[in-house]
Amino acid sequence: MTKTLVLAAVLLTAAAPLWADDDTAETRSYAAKHRLSLAEKQRALVEEISEAACMVAKDIETQAHLALIDKLRGRYLRVHAGLRQGDTELDLHGEETASKVLRAMDRVESVWQPHGAAVDRVVATGAVSDGDATQLFDDDAIMLEALAGLIGAVEGAYANPADMLLANAVTIDLAARQEMLITAIGKDVCLLVLGWEVDKHRVSLEQELALFQASHQALYAGMPAMGIAAAPTPQIKAGWEDFMGKWSRLRPVIDAALGGERVDDATLADFNRRNIALLEDLDAILELYERL
Repeated sequence: MTKTLVLAAVLLTAAAPLWADDDTAETRSYAAKHRLSLAEKQRALVEEISEAACMVAKDIETQAHLALIDKLRGRYLRVHAGLRQGDTELDLHGEETASKVLRAMDRVESVWQPHGAAVDRVVATGAVSDGDATQLFDDDAIMLEALAGLIGAVEGAYANPADMLLANAVTIDLAARQEMLITAIGKDVCLLVLGWEVDKHRVSLEQELALFQASHQALYAGMPAMGIAAAPTPQIKAGWEDFMGKWSRLRPVIDAALGGERVDDATLADFNRRNIALLEDLDAILELYERL
């Protein structure tokens, strides 16, 4: 079943309100879109952790990347707890009550246990063992699958005319997924340079690039078949243009890694910094979508 059909099928399901007393249509719409955006952000955090762990394995700016992993771990855990229990500082108001979402969160928490344990060991030891590398670089796919289930459950619970229109849900999901894709691209570039499971990660990098570029085209120019309109405001359109201008300057390093060319440590470190910095640009664009 296609994602469009899945989303259409869940329109009959709605969750209890998760916002404060200001129960207006605008407030409900923002709350639903913000919740979906944060659910999607968890996938980006998982991949950003793996990307930073690869830099530790490569022995590039090790202490800085260990500190980053620690920070990202805390951010991931806080977002997840906020989605379940509420967190006013994250603009999440009230506990989650939709049973389908809660079941998906239970699944995510179960899968996080071995994954989080590997993250904890990397931070504690300052190194990435072979076993932890397998968990963080390859078995992260299990985490991403569980989180995709959570995102689908949130879409199913909140994509309804009272809270968030289906077209808005698809657009927010697509835009937020770009954060996960650029961190996954960064991770796979690092792994190719590291020499870890090269054939596997070359294929995954090619797939990520194709999906990233197709998604950008849909968000920028529109994809009527999926109910996705072109960038809806001049500010969002300009944001996408600026973002892609910056991202296009990273392609030479990506192409070099894909082609098996040598990428030195300084070049990889610079690529990593600029790639991660793009998350701030995407956050700004996402906020514009959430406020529509």
